[in-house]
Amino acid sequence: MKNATQYEKKVRKLLDKVKVSRPPAEANGDPIRAMLRAILEADATRAQAAQALQCLEEEFVDLNELRVAPSKDLAECFGRGFPGAREKGEIIVQVLNGIFDREYRITLEHLEKETKRELRRRLLDLGLSPYAAAWVTLQLFDGHAVPVDSLLVDCLKMEDYVPSDSDLADVQGFLERLVPHKNALGVHVGLREYAEQLLPAVTEYRRRLAAAAAEQAAEQAAVDAAEKAQAARVEQEKHQREQEKAARVAEKKKAARRKTAQTAAKAAKAAKSAKAAKAAPAKAPAKAARKTPRK
Repeated sequence: MKNATQYEKKVRKLLDKVKVSRPPAEANGDPIRAMLRAILEADATRAQAAQALQCLEEEFVDLNELRVAPSKDLAECFGRGFPGAREKGEIIVQVLNGIFDREYRITLEHLEKETKRELRRRLLDLGLSPYAAAWVTLQLFDGHAVPVDSLLVDCLKMEDYVPSDSDLADVQGFLERLVPHKNALGVHVGLREYAEQLLPAVTEYRRRLAAAAAEQAAEQAAVDAAEKAQAARVEQEKHQREQEKAARVAEKKKAARRKTAQTAAKAAKAAKSAKAAKAAPAKAPAKAARKTPRK
């Protein structure tokens, strides 16, 4: 992340402020259920995620039925206002099928033997979002991770804790360097509460950004259209000049051909005259000889 040292002091103060000393045990129970919750929680509130998960459990008999369900059915179950409903439905179906295709059952036991670094990569390869992969790594496997989603990134940007051009990977890497493993869970819970409290402000912040981006896009479109029209005029003028030049060249060639033809005609006429002049003296003596009287 650019200028990380410039923001580090401010972020450390924020982390000390939001960190929960005794975070609740959120990962107890079924690991697959916990993973599904992590998928649903990205860019949503914890209450929204819990409600969506409860809907899945009521709508589908078991994980196998959920695995083969169309993703649009999952999105409809979440409700129209649920953040990223269609995308999260697709992620859930993809991840469950990825696990089943490998293990012939839906379990995360095969990941227990992985190193913590390899574990995160394997979770991402399954199709989990960066937030969900970090959540599972932290809460199910006690690995060092700080779950970060777009909601948290926008909160930190809005309050100038990170540069405005930072992406999710920048922020996640930055936080994981600042937060030691022993504090990661408490920081995660505190940051989640912080992001949820700022959700209304972030919604307005995003609206303003979208409006500014739309205005900028319209201005750029107008500039592009003007440049395109100017380029078309230049091209048209160039084409016209080329046509005029071609017409002048053609006229010059035509004039040259006329001149050549005239020169050839004059030369032919001169040759004919010269031939006639040459033949005339030869006839004169013969005529004179006819006029000489006989003796």
